[in-house]
Amino acid sequence: MTEEGNVLWGITTEYEFHIVNPDGKIIKKIIKDYRPEKLTQEDRENKAKEMWGDQGPPSEIRVEWPRNFPAFQDFTMDDRGWLFVRPYTKVKEAKGSTYDVFDAEGRYIARVPLPERTRLITHGKLYAIEEDEEGLRSVKRYSLEWR
Repeated sequence: MTEEGNVLWGITTEYEFHIVNPDGKIIKKIIKDYRPEKLTQEDRENKAKEMWGDQGPPSEIRVEWPRNFPAFQDFTMDDRGWLFVRPYTKVKEAKGSTYDVFDAEGRYIARVPLPERTRLITHGKLYAIEEDEEGLRSVKRYSLEWR
């Protein structure tokens, strides 16, 4: 939800976001061209192992895999109305993730590295959940400065 009470939602089969006012009217669309990442057989097998372990899915479950990975994994909006989108990519960063940034008007600004579990951006601060070597999670706060 935005500061004005509007709802932001995204379509993961496209790279498309809608901002809807309290009356249900779409007041803005943010669309970015992207190249879908193909979901290979190896990807399917790896995802199945992540979800169900080495035994695979239970026999009563029929899995229908999509052709492609989703366009994005998650997103957040800051208090200025800037949208931060973590696009899906098979290439993993050494630390953190790549995010696409759009200003309050919906214009694409840049692709930037941010902590992987970015949860909130407000008043020039970014809050993320991070894990140490022992698996202990903590909330980290970073300052954001645009140049």
